Amino acid sequence: MEAMKLRSDGSAARKPTVRPAVPPAPTWIKHPREDLFGLALSGGGIRSATFNLGLLQALARLKLLDVFHYLSTVSGGGYVGSFWTAWRARAGLRADPCADLRPRKKAPCFPDTPSTLGLAEPDPVHHLRQFSNFLRPRPGLLNPDSGRMVSSVVNATIPSLLAALALLTLGVLFWELLAHWSIAGERGLLLLALLTSVKLVAGEVAWRKMEVRGDRGSRTRGDHDSRSLKEVNDLRSLEGSRAYVLAALCAVGITLGLGWYFARGNAEAQTAMSGLLSWRRLQTWLPPSGPMLQALFSPAAVWVATAGALVVGRFLFSRLGRSALQPAWTYAVGRAISRLFLLAALWVGMALCWLGGAWIGEGWFHVQVQSLFALGVPTLAAALMAVLTRLQQRFTRQPSRPSVPGKRERVRPVAIPLLSSVVVVLFLIGVVALVTHARTQGQLLPLFLLAAGITAATLFCFDTTRVGLHHFYRSRLARAYLGASLPESGGAEPASERRADDLPLTALSHADPARPLHLIC
Repeated sequence: MEAMKLRSDGSAARKPTVRPAVPPAPTWIKHPREDLFGLALSGGGIRSATFNLGLLQALARLKLLDVFHYLSTVSGGGYVGSFWTAWRARAGLRADPCADLRPRKKAPCFPDTPSTLGLAEPDPVHHLRQFSNFLRPRPGLLNPDSGRMVSSVVNATIPSLLAALALLTLGVLFWELLAHWSIAGERGLLLLALLTSVKLVAGEVAWRKMEVRGDRGSRTRGDHDSRSLKEVNDLRSLEGSRAYVLAALCAVGITLGLGWYFARGNAEAQTAMSGLLSWRRLQTWLPPSGPMLQALFSPAAVWVATAGALVVGRFLFSRLGRSALQPAWTYAVGRAISRLFLLAALWVGMALCWLGGAWIGEGWFHVQVQSLFALGVPTLAAALMAVLTRLQQRFTRQPSRPSVPGKRERVRPVAIPLLSSVVVVLFLIGVVALVTHARTQGQLLPLFLLAAGITAATLFCFDTTRVGLHHFYRSRLARAYLGASLPESGGAEPASERRADDLPLTALSHADPARPLHLIC
């Protein structure tokens, strides 16, 4: 194609570039009748809230606040933004803070009424400045803040620990029930097959909800441009479905066969191991012998062997369905293999924790050091939790300027998850020791009822939003910023949150003026 042409004077001239036509906007987009303006208040804690307060005051003096249609806030900007929104909704109210949110007259844009205390600033602004340092607790032996903080921590820690211990206790008892039945002859074979089927079915259902409907669809649209979207979606929505069903059936069949094979000649050891896991009272707890340990770990061995058989089968039939793309059936078999390995790993981990907890608990309880055990395990777990919290604060702290990745960045992805796992394992071992001691004392049923009662009470009665430091600081934010929007804010003394301070977002739907619309990030 000729890109140049000659002018009348003989010089060359470039052809004008032809730009492609811009597609029209979708028909569902409606352009506003007028320009819309928004105000964004950034975050940064109390310092940002104080700066944004001065910004709002300056815009109010310039009579510019009433032109904004939207208000977007985050963090510290949300503190003063919530005050402004609540104050505009409550402006013109009587002294009764529970009155209707519809003001009797048009509300001003910002507090401008002279102070009732004879101060230079309006009462709401004076309230904000008076509470500017209120969010930082004031430590002291006789200071009420110290008592409030200790009460908040205790109210959050004790119910949370009790709920966690109760849930772990129920989990240990449930696993013991599974282990008791899984090594008990023919019933054990049926239970192994049932556990395998449940894991394979539940894992596939969860995988299809997360992967096939989301990531798989977006990835295949870019990989197979030559195919229609419908063909790709149909292919990936049924990716390896038949192969997975076949692999699952083979896994269940192999599990039954290997379970029967491992159980041959071990009836006495299985009976003895099953007796250690029963709910009947034991006079004393003796460490299991080698055959008993073999019976305990036999379900994990069965699942590992089954996964190995599927690996060999996938290798032998890897030539089936060869094409430019990886055959879908290989993905399906791989999913089944990974879930079998996961089952085996969970069983081995739980069995090791059970052995360690039972040995430690019974050994220490019988040498009359119950107090040392009862004090040592919670203290060690609490110390590890404190170290975990400190590491989390240290690793999540953002530097003020970019730095070259060092040891902290390399350790961060590993340290916190590893320490969290150690804390969970220690708690689990302690719970197993408690369960084993309750079995030897004939108190297993009362322990189960107590754990079930605590769990039920936690689910139906415990509100995590009403306890802990989160509730402590939330109350202070409501007292400092939402409390400043009340008519009697000028004479308020620093105290805990008052009932009238908080303002539900649903109450703003009938407030006047309706703008700016507050977008809380």
